[in-house]
Amino acid sequence: MKQLWILFLLGFPFVLCGQNIGIGTTTPTEKLEVNGTIKTTGLQMPTGASAGKILKTDANGLASWGSIDAAGLFNTLPPAQLSCPALAGLVSTATNPRSVAVAGNYAYVVNIVSNTLQVFNITNPVAIVLVGSVTTGTTPISVVVVGNYAYVVNQGSNTLQIINITSPATPVVVGSAGTGTSPSSVVVKGSYAYVVNSGSNTLQVINITNPTSPLLTGSVSTGTGPISVTVETNYAYVVNNGSNNLQVINISNPAAPVQTGSIAVGSFPQSAAVLGNYAYVVNLGSNTLEVINISNPAAPVLTGAKATGTFPRSVVVVGNYAYVANGNSNTLHIFNISNPAAPVLEGSVVTGTNPRSVVVAGNYAYIVNATSNTMQVFNLACSQNFAAAYNPHTGQTTAIQLPWNTENNNIYNNNSGNVGIGITNALRAKLEVNGGVGRTVGIFGGDGPGLSLQKEFPAVGYNQYFDGTVSRYIGSGYAALSWFNPATGNLNFDMFPSGLVNATTVSTRAMTIANTGNIGIGGAATNGQLQLDNQLKNRKLVLYETANNNHQYYGFGIESGALRYNIDAPGAAHRFYAATGSGSSTMLMSIGGNQVIQMGSGIAKVGINTLPYAPATALEVNGALSMRTALATVTNANPTITVGDRSYIYITSGQPNVQVSFNLSNGISAGQLLILESAANNNFIGVDLSNGPNIKMAGVGMRIKGEETITLIWNGTKWIELCRSRNF
Repeated sequence: MKQLWILFLLGFPFVLCGQNIGIGTTTPTEKLEVNGTIKTTGLQMPTGASAGKILKTDANGLASWGSIDAAGLFNTLPPAQLSCPALAGLVSTATNPRSVAVAGNYAYVVNIVSNTLQVFNITNPVAIVLVGSVTTGTTPISVVVVGNYAYVVNQGSNTLQIINITSPATPVVVGSAGTGTSPSSVVVKGSYAYVVNSGSNTLQVINITNPTSPLLTGSVSTGTGPISVTVETNYAYVVNNGSNNLQVINISNPAAPVQTGSIAVGSFPQSAAVLGNYAYVVNLGSNTLEVINISNPAAPVLTGAKATGTFPRSVVVVGNYAYVANGNSNTLHIFNISNPAAPVLEGSVVTGTNPRSVVVAGNYAYIVNATSNTMQVFNLACSQNFAAAYNPHTGQTTAIQLPWNTENNNIYNNNSGNVGIGITNALRAKLEVNGGVGRTVGIFGGDGPGLSLQKEFPAVGYNQYFDGTVSRYIGSGYAALSWFNPATGNLNFDMFPSGLVNATTVSTRAMTIANTGNIGIGGAATNGQLQLDNQLKNRKLVLYETANNNHQYYGFGIESGALRYNIDAPGAAHRFYAATGSGSSTMLMSIGGNQVIQMGSGIAKVGINTLPYAPATALEVNGALSMRTALATVTNANPTITVGDRSYIYITSGQPNVQVSFNLSNGISAGQLLILESAANNNFIGVDLSNGPNIKMAGVGMRIKGEETITLIWNGTKWIELCRSRNF
């Protein structure tokens, strides 16, 4: 059987070269190389295969299974823009987070008060989940992640810890090494960790080839207070917070690092990032981002600078952008550094309180906020919409960016120009809309009681819109409308009763503001500066109310033929004042609710019918005075007539032909006048008034007969006779 199989193979033009097979070629370089067309009824390539993937090739024609993405479908794909950073997610951390690192689907945060390293799953930035945590040394201040390990320096315990994060849910400390005093920053490159110590002013190089047993390899002195270190190729770049400089240290021999160059920077530098030939330093004291040309490590040169927010704490550089976290102004600034000599602020977003560390991974920036104890995730790239443009001449499909973008259920436009609807050239506003449905140009919040904008008679409808014929409700409830009449210049305010969604309705005028500035209330004309309607009401203008009724309030009303001045109770008063200066006033008159009227305080003068002349005395009357007569009937001997607040008493007797004596009650106030008159009656002999405890007359007294009078004045203790019509 073997012989037949060998003869069969010899009948085909292929070559066996070692372990490779060639068909149509004598020099195969792969396991099977075919120079010609392959026709097969099936093909299986299991490596990397999974449902939904497509077969892709690289520039050399090597095939592999890959995911469908825009870059794979289109020959050209415009980059995302960084003009609209926005908060994508937020999660609480332990107390006082100081540093964050991101690797794959996880973010690693160290917290200096709770002495922990926390691991967060950031697969979905909107719903970040804490998946693991481990206790660190005292005051962990900086963390970096490389491969399966997180490297943490602890400022309080002066250690570098190496933590295995193969299982993010259960990170484990596997190694530790002593550092200098107060380590402040760590970075890992290759087999070495580089640590700067702000207390001992050193850069240490630690061999981490064996994570369980890190070894100190080399060390070099730095400037004062080294606070940050970053490494690129054969150089470490150290910023010194105390000596205000950036040092360039050659680390090509890890056992013997050597300072190569140095340059002064702004005050209190905090962080540095390096990309290509430039180092980027943020200075907390001078609030600046400085760009330094390091193409010659021995002689770095300041190239450009830009103001940041207050107290910049951390900087990271990705592509053409530098990201700066400002600890005091609580902002993330994004600078375009495509021209290193002139950085441009391109975006800004508010962070939590006291942001201390920022890293960028993909389209997201991750920030930890030391005071608000949070980690925030910011989406840096605006989503873009693309249309497929197929070129039949080249056979290529190219992505063309559309002006409108969609993200989730949102649609927006990032262009700096204006948007027009129903207009071809919108020049007057960012959004200009022509046309409408009826008069209604737009409705906002139409899923309930919303707002409408209307044209012709420009209007804002509150839960109201106009369909071209009648007003209707946007949602159920009350509604209102403010609209302007271009023909009259009046601005009107109308109110609608409660109604149902889309039901028709009719308004009532509530107020009109004329183009003169006059205001009419309740459908009133606008002839006065403030005018109310012509309805008779007890309550027209309420300044203060005790209860909701037509009587217990302070204000004004209109009665038929009368202006009503109203106070809320008998104990209240109408009072009139005149200012005596900036701090005091004098009351001129008080009309009490108890019907007591008071005027003046010693210098007041009242004139009746004296115009155009001012009164010269307290009361001056140009005309007659009259007193209302009060009747007193004497029916028994020695009665006391109550005077009260009366000044004219007409006395008669209930006992004809009988002579009766009487007494008087005390007066109310000194100066009170009293006229007593006896009735004229043939059967009335008269009444006798004699001196007594509170009466003092000429002689012993007076018998007052018909139509005779006596005039008395109260001096505060007695009635004193002034005059009489007849004595006896």
